[in-house]
This record gives sequence, C-alpha cells and structure tokens, in this order.
Amino acid sequence: MVKEIKGLKFSAIMIKTSCFRKAKDLPNAVSIARSDFPWPMKGYRFEKYPALMPSLRLLRDWKVRKVTEKDYIERYCKETLSKLDPEKVFNDLDGKILLCHEAPGAFCHRRLVARWLEHCIGVKVIEL
Repeated sequence: MVKEIKGLKFSAIMIKTSCFRKAKDLPNAVSIARSDFPWPMKGYRFEKYPALMPSLRLLRDWKVRKVTEKDYIERYCKETLSKLDPEKVFNDLDGKILLCHEAPGAFCHRRLVARWLEHCIGVKVIEL
C-alpha cells in the first residue's frame, strides 16, 4: 500500500521508535542519538540519521539540568525540527526504527520526532 502526501509517495510500512537496549537486534534500526552506546555492543552497527540528533549544547544543558523538559522541547524544535522537511524525513526513514538511549516512557527526543511527524503529515509512529 502506498500513501501519497503532497505528491510524494510513501509506503505504508511506517516509522517506529524504540531504545537501543530493546531494539538492538531488530533490522532497519537507525540511531538518532548524538553519542554512541554507553555499554559494549560488539558487532552492532547502526545506520545514523544526523539531521535528527540534538545539538551538543542542548545535550550538555540537559545533562547538567540547565533546561527543563519544556525548554528542551522548545530548543529541539527550534534548533532541529524547524530546519527539516517532515515529508523528506518520513521518506528517508519509512520502514525504519528510530533509536535513542532513553527507555520507553521516559522523556526523549525520538518521541518528539514521532509527535512532529504525526502532527505535520498525519502518520502514526508507534513505540515498540
């Protein structure tokens, strides 16, 4: 099945999200995390999508608690998502699983990406 959005055709496979620990063995996993893994994962190599990675400054501010969740959301949207075309991102990542470090249910940028895609182009992005 193919979905057409503004003249672009997308498969109906969709994008999914998860964390490294939960989805490291799944095919089509793509890292949108700025940093590599904090634990040994010999033999695991993930495709990366740098356009969705948060800035180093934002990550540093988050880690030292200089920003709240609200601030993080505002900055990530302004610094990263506002510069991207959601339809192109969807087209690039259709059928992929977006990974970052945070556990399911924890605040993270992969779910911000999911909500952005859902809002902008009306697709459903599920968390595994």
